[in-house]
Amino acid sequence: TRVMAIGEIWHGKRESVNNIFYVNVGYGIGSALMINGKLYNKHSEFGHIPITSKKILCNCGKYGCLEAVASGNAIERKANQLYNDSKNRWITAKDIAERAEQGDPVAHKIFKEAGYYIGKGLSFVENVFNPDKIIIGGGISAAGKLLLDPIVESYNNFTMAIIKSTTKIELSTIGMDAGIYGAVTMVLNKRIFYTSLL
Repeated sequence: TRVMAIGEIWHGKRESVNNIFYVNVGYGIGSALMINGKLYNKHSEFGHIPITSKKILCNCGKYGCLEAVASGNAIERKANQLYNDSKNRWITAKDIAERAEQGDPVAHKIFKEAGYYIGKGLSFVENVFNPDKIIIGGGISAAGKLLLDPIVESYNNFTMAIIKSTTKIELSTIGMDAGIYGAVTMVLNKRIFYTSLL
């Protein structure tokens, strides 16, 4: 996720800001934080913040984690539980997005629920760090507004009004290529890591 964040921050088509929270929504959910233009190089697990009281088991062994209810894996698991045709073949997140775009209410609800939890999680980050920008990347971000709209709605509901007005939430502009751009940038620039808050 850090490599993808580097690629997005340094090569994405957007205005320059100093403090960014990047979220990678793929099979799991990861994150990276840029402070004063440098990547904060400490381990974090945004995908494993407790987000719901529902007894949904996460891969980490705990219950109710964000990743357990809003990752690509969670979206696919939910869909394959709800659709009768899932007995014939595994339904992917891409399949669900296509069904939602075609007006399928079940598929739309699945993405809305995932977006709700991600937005709620981002409100925690916002209320603590108040970054200039939040970027949603990873494979599931390809769903576009289908995912972004419920994220923003939930984020707005849970975030302090005085804080949220200063932060923008955007989708990645370079998608899965962010990892490639990030790897190249790491090789060319060894000064992008910020190892201390002081």
